[in-house]
Amino acid sequence: MNSGSFPKSSILGLLIANGLERIAYYAFRSMFVLFLVYQGTNGEVWEQEKTFALYAEFTMFVYIGILIGGLLADLITGSFYATLLGGVFTAIGFISIGYVDSDMIQGISILIALGTGLMRPNILSLITLQLQKFPNKLKSIFIAQYLVINLSAAIGAMLAGLLITDNIYSNSFILAACCSALCCLIITLLRKKMSDEAFIANRKTNSSEQGIYKGVLLTFGVAALSLLFWSLWEAADVIISEKDNIDMTLNGIVNSLTVLASSIILLIVFWCYKIKSMTILSMGLLMFSLGWFLIDYSITNDWQVSKTIIVMMALHSIAEVICSAVFLSIIATKSDKRVLSTSFAVFLIASYFSGFFANLLVDTEVKLITFGIVSGLVVFGLMSIPKLQQKFA
Repeated sequence: MNSGSFPKSSILGLLIANGLERIAYYAFRSMFVLFLVYQGTNGEVWEQEKTFALYAEFTMFVYIGILIGGLLADLITGSFYATLLGGVFTAIGFISIGYVDSDMIQGISILIALGTGLMRPNILSLITLQLQKFPNKLKSIFIAQYLVINLSAAIGAMLAGLLITDNIYSNSFILAACCSALCCLIITLLRKKMSDEAFIANRKTNSSEQGIYKGVLLTFGVAALSLLFWSLWEAADVIISEKDNIDMTLNGIVNSLTVLASSIILLIVFWCYKIKSMTILSMGLLMFSLGWFLIDYSITNDWQVSKTIIVMMALHSIAEVICSAVFLSIIATKSDKRVLSTSFAVFLIASYFSGFFANLLVDTEVKLITFGIVSGLVVFGLMSIPKLQQKFA
C-alpha cells in the first residue's frame, strides 16, 4: 500500500464486508426463532420457551465471542486473520443450521456467535490500521460505517422475509451463508492492500504514545459514556412501545424520515472530519436532548402528537450515529494499540447492557431531558479548554 495515498479501495472493501456481515447476521437472527418454532430441525419443531431460551443464550454468546475475538487478535492472530476466521465460522454455521439435528443446534449457534465476535471488533481494527496516516478521516469513515451497518441490518431482515416460501425459513440461512462467504472473499482479496500491522498480534507492537493502563482506562471511560447514551436511546423506544394509543402506521413515515436523516448524515460525512470531536459530540448530545424534549411534549399531550415522535426518532438516529462515530474515533486514536481490538470489543459489549439499563431509566422519563442539555453544555464548556481542544481534535 502506498503510504502517501488514501486507501480508498481497501476502506470501501472493508465497509462492504462489514455490511455483508450485518446482512448475514440479521437475516439469520430475524428468522432463527421462527425456523425452530414453525419449520424445525428435520421436521421436529421446538417449543417456544426452549427456543427463546436458546436465542437468549445465542445473544449472550455473541458478546462473549466479541471479547474472545478482540483478545485473540491482540494476543495471537492479528486482526486480519481473526476477521477472516470469523467469516469462515459464520459461513459454515449458517449453511449448516438448516440441516442438522436438534442436539447440534446449540453448538452451531455458538459457532456463529464466535464467528460474529471475531469479525466485529477486528473490522474496526482493520479500518483503524488502514487510516493510521489519516487520523482526521476516522470520524467520517466511522459515520459511514454506522450508516452501512444500520442499512444492512434493515436489508438483512427484509431479504430474509422475502425468501420465506411455504414456511421454509431455512432459505434465509442460505442467504446468510452466501453473504458470509462473499465477506470472506472480499477480505481475502484485500490481503495485499492491508497494512503490515493487520497481520501482527497487537501485543507485539508498541506504537502507543501512552502507557497501556491509561489507554485501557480511557477505553472503559468511553464505553461507560456510550453505555449511558445507548441506554437512554433505547429508553425512548421502550417508552414509545408501551403506549397503546400510538398509531402503528407511523412505521412507514419513520422509515421515510430515516432515509432523509441518513442523507443528512451523508452530508455530514464530507465535512465533519474538519470539525473537532468535542463539537460533533456536543451536536449529538444537543440533538438527543431535543429528542427527549419532544417525548416530554408528546407525554403531556396524551401521545396524540405523532409528528413530534417521528422527529424525535430521526433526531435520536442522527445523534446515535455521529456520537458513536466520535466514541470509536477516540478509541482508535487514543487507546493503546497493543489492545486495539480488545478496546473495540469492550466498546461493543457495552451495548449489550443498554437494554437492561434502559428499563431502569424509563421510570425517570421527563427527568432524562436534562441529560442532553447538561451534557451538551458541559461538552461545550470543555471545548473552551485549550488542552482538551488539542487532545480531542
